[in-house]
Amino acid sequence: MFWPTFIPSLCFYLYRKGHGKTRVELWLERLYENTFGRLIGPYVAIIKFSHGRWSALRRVAMTVGVILVLGLSVRNIMPVIGRDLMPPMDTGIIKAHVKFSANETVDEAERRLTPFLKWLHGRPEVVMSSVTFGSEPGGVSFGSGSLPSEAKMTINCVNRFERKKNIWQLEDEIRDRLMALKNVKAVDVYDFGATPMSSIKAPVDTRIYAEDYHLLPAAAEKAATAIRKVKGFSSVNTSWDNDFTEARLEIDGNRALLYGMTPTAIAAQLPLAGIPVAPSGNHGLHGYPIRLSLFRPRF
Repeated sequence: MFWPTFIPSLCFYLYRKGHGKTRVELWLERLYENTFGRLIGPYVAIIKFSHGRWSALRRVAMTVGVILVLGLSVRNIMPVIGRDLMPPMDTGIIKAHVKFSANETVDEAERRLTPFLKWLHGRPEVVMSSVTFGSEPGGVSFGSGSLPSEAKMTINCVNRFERKKNIWQLEDEIRDRLMALKNVKAVDVYDFGATPMSSIKAPVDTRIYAEDYHLLPAAAEKAATAIRKVKGFSSVNTSWDNDFTEARLEIDGNRALLYGMTPTAIAAQLPLAGIPVAPSGNHGLHGYPIRLSLFRPRF
């Protein structure tokens, strides 16, 4: 009962002085005729075309044309879907993962990174940073682990209102500086924090298998080169290479016992010097005994 009673009363009030139009109404009418009013002609023409001769065929052709237009528009619509609800946020926290040559020690990697840290701390946008090399010797490594020559950095910047550059511009500068360091194999720089972009980012992990591990580095390099050509990737790197120098250390167990040590104890000291150690043999392993019985064939 609201509209039948309210609308007539409102119209009676608005037209109490006659039906002449004011200047504002005339301006709004001209604005409408010069904008949305121009669409009336094409709309009427489309309606007449769809109801003309062979109307069913004409409607099918119009439907196919609309579908083609929508298909072409997906190319521009898809990249922006969700950004209205989850826009990128400048949290001021930057993460960096730097890989030096696998044959370098922690001290060498730290010396190569020192000039970058001096430049970084001289930036007015940076508040503080932390750097860790490798993983803790003798401790459990959750995830893929890191070599002693790999550095992980966390950089905290001032808030967005106190700096002119956004976090993505700072990431580009930091990435270029790190790539200019000597013996750097790969650099990953990305923003970190409570940002909705973390839930919609798209990392791609490619794994390659081969019967001969000597074929893997060349295959990985071909795959990385092809992936770098894809638009949208900020960094591409391989997680393994055959440039690592390996030395086989054979310990005389009897001679080690004279000093009150075992081969396992000696090998456990090497990671403290930044040298990765992979034990071979069955020293220090607690396996399950398996009994094998061999039967002589009877003829």
